[in-house]
Amino acid sequence: MKNYSSMESKEAKEMESNERKKMSVSLKSLLAFLGLLLVLIIIFSQLQDQFISHRNFNQLLKHMSITAIVALGLTFVIIVGHFDMSFYLVGNLAAMSAAFIISWDITMDTFTIGGVHSMVILAIIIGIIVGTLWGAISGVAVGVFKLDDMVTTIGTGSVAFGLAYLYSNGSFIYKNFLMSGILELNDDKWFGLPFPVVLMLVTYIISYLILNRSTFGRNFYATGANKTAAVFSGVKIRNISLSLSLPVRD
Repeated sequence: MKNYSSMESKEAKEMESNERKKMSVSLKSLLAFLGLLLVLIIIFSQLQDQFISHRNFNQLLKHMSITAIVALGLTFVIIVGHFDMSFYLVGNLAAMSAAFIISWDITMDTFTIGGVHSMVILAIIIGIIVGTLWGAISGVAVGVFKLDDMVTTIGTGSVAFGLAYLYSNGSFIYKNFLMSGILELNDDKWFGLPFPVVLMLVTYIISYLILNRSTFGRNFYATGANKTAAVFSGVKIRNISLSLSLPVRD
């Protein structure tokens, strides 16, 4: 019994030591990134006086938040050990779907919510649905039919990009765009922050809770670390592959 308990304590100490090493590496990476960011801020502030200003940082945050949200979606895919080459192509299809609905004449006749026409809200929801359904196609192909994820997403993304041209024969859709209120929604401020930044913070908090505070989220890490071990642990790999394909393209 003593030998058994001593072995357990050794294993516990080794696991604790490994966790500390991982945290140390993560902390070093974070500090290196922040140091590089600080160097870039200093360089650009010397080149342009207006770089360090409230207005400029406000604009930077607003534009970078969109990229951050996309990167967050791809994080789920990478954790599982897959690749997604179609996210920006499917995003084009979703955006063109929303723009096509906004261009309808009925859009400007609908009631407004905070300066945004109700048809715009519907257009955004439909755009999300289109991206989600197209993501489901890749999810089924990879998760159910076991096709190669990189080849599959390149193919589905290319088809999605081609379908986006059908809405306007390859031209831009401007009709009702400036007057619909969608720009006001983008420029709106919540709690003193641009709406895209608030949206980014909310999605990051929710994603953190899912990945680190739920069994479902931990299954993503288990699948990415060792699929065979995950299967023997009761993780349904197919369901993980299907679920990660849905939110990525929203």
